[in-house]
Amino acid sequence: MKKCIFTLFAAASIISGAAELPELFVRDNGAKVVFPFEWFPRQGEITAKYERMAFGRWHTVAKDFNAEELSCRPFAAVPGAIEKRIRFSWKTLYGIKSFDAVAIIPKRDYQVAVFAYITDDAKLIESPANDPRWPVETIVKHGYGTVGFCGNQVSAPTDIDAISLRAWAFSRIYDWIKGEKLTDEMMVAAVGCGKLNGMATLWHGCYDWRLAMTCASQCGVGPEWRDLVALGVPRLLFITSSEATGKEQVKREFEATREASAAWKFYRAIGLANEKFPSVGEVDMRGMVAYRVKSEGTDLDAAEWNSYIAFADRHNWNNITTVKPVNPPPLLTTYDGKTTVTDKEGWEKIRRPEIVEYFTDNVYGRAPTDKPDDLKFTKKSDEEVVIDGVKATRSLYTISWRGPLGVGKFDFVAYIPKCEKKVPAIVFIANRKKEKILNELNTYWDVAAQLKRGVAAVAFWYGDVVPDKYDNYSTGAYLCWNRPGERNPTGWGAITAWAWAASRVMDWIETVPALDSKRVGVAGHSRCGKTALWAGVRDERFALVVPQGSGRTGALLNHVPVPVPAEPISRICANFPFWFSPRYPQWSNKEFETPFDHHQLAACVAPRLLYVQDGTGDMSRYGEYWTARLASPVWEFYGCKGLVADSMPKPEEPNNIGRVGFYVRNGPHDVERSDWVNMIEFAERHNWGR
Repeated sequence: MKKCIFTLFAAASIISGAAELPELFVRDNGAKVVFPFEWFPRQGEITAKYERMAFGRWHTVAKDFNAEELSCRPFAAVPGAIEKRIRFSWKTLYGIKSFDAVAIIPKRDYQVAVFAYITDDAKLIESPANDPRWPVETIVKHGYGTVGFCGNQVSAPTDIDAISLRAWAFSRIYDWIKGEKLTDEMMVAAVGCGKLNGMATLWHGCYDWRLAMTCASQCGVGPEWRDLVALGVPRLLFITSSEATGKEQVKREFEATREASAAWKFYRAIGLANEKFPSVGEVDMRGMVAYRVKSEGTDLDAAEWNSYIAFADRHNWNNITTVKPVNPPPLLTTYDGKTTVTDKEGWEKIRRPEIVEYFTDNVYGRAPTDKPDDLKFTKKSDEEVVIDGVKATRSLYTISWRGPLGVGKFDFVAYIPKCEKKVPAIVFIANRKKEKILNELNTYWDVAAQLKRGVAAVAFWYGDVVPDKYDNYSTGAYLCWNRPGERNPTGWGAITAWAWAASRVMDWIETVPALDSKRVGVAGHSRCGKTALWAGVRDERFALVVPQGSGRTGALLNHVPVPVPAEPISRICANFPFWFSPRYPQWSNKEFETPFDHHQLAACVAPRLLYVQDGTGDMSRYGEYWTARLASPVWEFYGCKGLVADSMPKPEEPNNIGRVGFYVRNGPHDVERSDWVNMIEFAERHNWGR
């Protein structure tokens, strides 16, 4: 143990050195971090520094890494909970290495949040009970799952890379949680105590961004470690100190927490809500960073665990399926409150146009034109292909146009199955690498799944239109109408530009005899899921609109308290201000005050088909369910059903009954074959809305 501690704090002295400690928000090259999106490269620099000077390089996952479930049985102490034993193993040059973990999970009709815990006491893992260091019964009775493992099985305390190895093991625990159907991968907290396990917990939480909360107790940091602590932004962080380690060390840990808390301000979020040193046992949980000091003990205790649970509760981690919207703005009443529409005519002439205009100016930004002058479709290549036994034509095109200040263009690829009749098509707005879209077949854009069901697959790479980065609007389609750096007060952001491009592909589809322009869908994932929804609202020629994992400013309802650290408006505007209208950031940290919400936007798809898709790795799925549900009354104006579901559909149980469908797939924030299959089955069930 002494060797490990010496190595750790020797590294600290090297980091701080005799010279003045570098500013937290100054890049290695001397450039100051001014904008939030400039924090990304700074985070990489900080991570590399601690890899190089303190913990060593993060270990890669061996190809033969395996998580084997050894047993599963009821957990006697808590009715309705189960106990699972898992063995993690992998090959090394010296043979097979392994460590064991035990998971106690309450059975619920939803996936539960999880506290992952590291200890050096193997008895706690062998016989989990309500020990104050790991009060399993308390955690599980509160509705949370918990997984524990013994750090000594992973590395000896004296190993020079003990901290990194144990942090790496935490990530393997997370991998198992991610694949477990009873647990929610988006709400996982890591818990550890001491200069070894507490620091391993902190390093894991900083390094592995999948983790939603880090609870590091008595980890031994000081002000010289504040940049490491700041790597937790913008997720939840709980630091605990004990006077048993000395009042000077307590002061150092508080100062590190307080100074690192400034990083949360980049995201217009509160880090440490009270920057005054707290009394013993006092903890302020209003911000995303919490700090607590206790008077005695050098291990975890029941009071600490109760604080962790209360912190998670405050940020809506528990019983999320029971959460309901909080005063969502009305769907059918105009923004001035003077008119409530009651029929199709009122919706189409009064309310729908108002909603589209409002979202145009205040959320996404206004395109400078609709269909541009001199729009051309130039074929670059054409070939016959056979994919999974289906004959098709693969064509690569360039769309080009002329604006007042220049010429713009982007490429798209189309696979059209050989068929005597016109076939439907899905336009996919792709945000993976262009080469993968143009040259590879995969389940992200599943060409085979579409062709086998008689649907043409059409896709373009969003970065061809405008870049997905802040470059002061100096490249891409922007320059056809504006000079570099120029932007109107309600000028278009990237999401509108990408949605506008989808409509240009639709212009091409209308010229192709083999395609049925009345049966065309638009789909996209994540940021392009937001784009797909906006494209479907802007362009009523799309018969099917499929936002996939679209989250905030997509299909997620603002007025529903989704778990923190889901992406709030403040964070998304801090990271990606170029996506939106310049007006949108005014609603940062005001989700429950917005006079608009996305059920209003989703309703603008009516009476066409809307299919909301998510994975279990999408925390926003609960809020997206409420958007779909609250938007549904507008479909009734057209004699149709919207979403027919009184509760959120369970994973792998697609709800395709009404013209608003909902599908949650078991799996991460991604697109897989089942998404494409269910999307097309939904469209066919409703005859593409015809």
